[in-house]
Amino acid sequence: FQVLNELEFTSERKRMSIVVKDLKTGVIELLSKGADSEMWPRILESDQQLFGESTKQMLRDQGNDGLRTLLYGSKVVEPAAYEKWNAEFSAACVDLVEMDKKKDKLPNKIEQLADEMEKDLTLLGSTALEDKLQGGVPATIAKCLEAGISVWMLTGDKQETAINIAFACSFLDEETDFMVLNSQDLIGPDVLRKQVEGFVRLIRRRRSAESRMRHALVIDGEALQMIFANPQVLTDFVSLVQLVDAVVANRCSPRQKSSTVTMIREQLPLARTLSIGDGANDVAMLMAAHVGVGISGQEGLQAVNNSDFAIARFHYLQDLLFVHGKNNYLNMSTLVCYMFYKNVMIVMTAFLWTVTYAGMSGQKFESEYSLQLFNAVWTFLPVLFLGVLDQQLPRKFSREIPRLYEVGLTQSAFGPKAMRHWGVTALVESVIVIYFCVYAMVNNGEDGSDIGLWTQGFVVMTAALTVANLKLFAHQWAWNWIQLAILWLSILIWWPLAWLGSSEVVQTNQFTAVMCEGQLGVLGYAVRLPAYWLAVVLSVATCCLLDMARAHFSRFFSLDLEYVVIEAYLHGKTEAQIAAAASAIPRKRLEFVENPAQEAGEESESVREALDDQTILTLTRNAEQITLTIHDHMRRTLGFEGQRAVPKATRDDGSWFSRSTLSLIHISEPTRLLSISYAVFCLKKKKKTHIVRLLESSIHIIIRITNRHTA
Repeated sequence: FQVLNELEFTSERKRMSIVVKDLKTGVIELLSKGADSEMWPRILESDQQLFGESTKQMLRDQGNDGLRTLLYGSKVVEPAAYEKWNAEFSAACVDLVEMDKKKDKLPNKIEQLADEMEKDLTLLGSTALEDKLQGGVPATIAKCLEAGISVWMLTGDKQETAINIAFACSFLDEETDFMVLNSQDLIGPDVLRKQVEGFVRLIRRRRSAESRMRHALVIDGEALQMIFANPQVLTDFVSLVQLVDAVVANRCSPRQKSSTVTMIREQLPLARTLSIGDGANDVAMLMAAHVGVGISGQEGLQAVNNSDFAIARFHYLQDLLFVHGKNNYLNMSTLVCYMFYKNVMIVMTAFLWTVTYAGMSGQKFESEYSLQLFNAVWTFLPVLFLGVLDQQLPRKFSREIPRLYEVGLTQSAFGPKAMRHWGVTALVESVIVIYFCVYAMVNNGEDGSDIGLWTQGFVVMTAALTVANLKLFAHQWAWNWIQLAILWLSILIWWPLAWLGSSEVVQTNQFTAVMCEGQLGVLGYAVRLPAYWLAVVLSVATCCLLDMARAHFSRFFSLDLEYVVIEAYLHGKTEAQIAAAASAIPRKRLEFVENPAQEAGEESESVREALDDQTILTLTRNAEQITLTIHDHMRRTLGFEGQRAVPKATRDDGSWFSRSTLSLIHISEPTRLLSISYAVFCLKKKKKTHIVRLLESSIHIIIRITNRHTA
C-alpha cells in the first residue's frame, strides 16, 4: 500500500484516518479508527442495522471489563472524487490562515474536509486493549481520600470503562451510590438543572438522617460542556460536587479537563488544585492547576516537561504529598510567621520605649548595628535550618497516617488565626522585654547610678534576640545536634560582635562609627552589672514560660490530631495503635464557599421539615438524656466514682491517653450543659443539620474514644 494522506488524531476529533492506494489493484481506500461515540454516526445505516446491537453489546462488555475500545471502518474512494478532494485538502494544509485556525482550535477548512472524507464507512469491527494500572495506585488514592483530599478522575474513556477503572483503583466501592449525569439522557439545561438540584436535595436529606452512604457523581464531557455554558446550573453543580465523595468525568477532551480545573479555581477560590497525568492530552490540565505533577512513562515526556513536579511512579505521590508536602507546609508556615513575629517584637520594643520614656521624640536607644544585623546575623541561621531540616514525624508515620495532611487543608498552621496568634505573642513579649529590662535596671548602675541610654538598649537587645531564638527552638518539631548548635551559636555570637562594636577601633573608624554611635565601652560596663544578667534571665524566662504554658494547654486540653499522634509516637506506640488513636479524633473541615452556612448548612424549604413545639420538647429531652448517658458512661468506663474522683490504679499510669482523657472528663460537666443549651437553640431555630453535627461531634466521637480505651 501507498499512504496518500493522513488525517491526524486530535482530542476534538477523537479519531484518525489514512488514505491508502493498493499498488496491485490501484484501489484507493480510506481506513479509519476512533472512539465509538464518534465513529457510529459515520457508519453506513445498513451496517448499523445488521451489526449494531451485537457490536454495541460487545463494546459494553469490554468497557465493563475495564478495556479501552476502538471502532474501525473503511470505504472505497473513487479516483475522480479523491483527486478533487485531495486538491482542496492539500491547498488547505498549506494555507496559513487555516493552519492558524486549526492551531487555535477554531472551525477550519482542514478539519471540515477531513470530516467530509470520513463518512459512509463500512463497519470493520472493534478492538479492546487493557490499560494496566501501576502498582500502588489503589493504596495511594485510598490514602488521598482518607487525608480529606477531594479526588476527581477525568478521563477520555467511555462511561463503562471509566467506572470499572475507578473500582479497580479503589476510587469507588460497592457501597457507593452512583449519580449519573449523561448527555444522552439530558434534553436541555432545564432538565440538567432539575436533576442536579434533585441530587443535592437527596444527599442533604440522607445526611440529615445520619446516613453513612458514600455518594459519587459520574458525568460525561458533553454534560460538563452544558454546565459550563449555563451559569445558573454551574452554581448548583458546584454545590453538588462539594457534597459527593468522588467525581468521575468520562469522555473528556483535554480542553474539558482544563476547563474543569479552571472552573474549580474560579468557583472555589479557597480550594487548591493538583493535577496529575502522564500523557500529552493531560498537558492543558496540568498547566491549569495550581500544581501540576507529571508521570514519566510509556506516553512520552510531554506531561513531565509541562509540570511543576515529575515522578516516575504514581505511588510516589504519597511521599510528595504526605511527607515532603506536609513538612514543607509546616516549615514554610513557621518560617513566615516567625519572620513576622520577630520583626514585630523588635520594632515594638523601640516603639514602647519611644512612647513611654522618650516623649515620642523618636530617640533610639538600641544601637544601629544591632538593629541592622538582627535579621541578617542574630536570627538568620536558626530559621534557615528549620526550613530545611525540620520534620514533624518520621517518614513512615507520615505515610501511614495520611490524616496528618489535614493541617494544610484546614489552614491551621498558616492562616488568619495563626497570624493573630503570632502577632499577639509578639506584642505581649515585647511588653515583657521592655518593661522587665527597664525597671530591673533603674538605679542599678555602678554605685547606684543610672546606666545610661545605650546601656539600656544593650540590655533590651540581649533579651529580645535571646527570646526570638528560643521561640523558634520551642516551635520546631524535631531537635538535632545541628539545629541546637546553630541556635546557641546565634545567641552566643551576640557578645563577641557586641564587644567588637563597642571597641575603640570601631568607634574611631569613619566608616563604622556611624553604625556604632555611643557604644564605646557599653559591653564591658553592662556585663559587670548583676542587674543586667537578672533582667535578661527574668524577661527570657517569663516569655518562655508563657509559651510553654500555651503549648501545654493546646496539647493536653484539646484533641488535635498531630499532638495525639506525636504523644503516642514518643511513648513508643506501634503504627497500628497510633492509627487507631488517630481514627477517634474528629475531622476538621475547611469550607471553600464564601458563605458556608448558606451552602452547606441550610436546606431548602422543600426538604426542611417543620417542627412543632411538642417535637422540640421531645427531642430536647432526648438530647439531654443522651448527653447524661454519655457522661455516666465515660465515668464508669474510666473508673470515676464521683464528681472529682481519680481514676483507678490500673488507669492512672500517666500515659498519653490517660492524661488526655482525664482532661476531657474534667471539662465534661460544662460541656454537657453547653451541649443541651445548644441543642435547644438549634431545635428552636429548626436547623436539623446542626443537630446532626452536634450528635456526630459530641456523642459518637466520645463513645468511640471511651470504648477504644476500654478495649
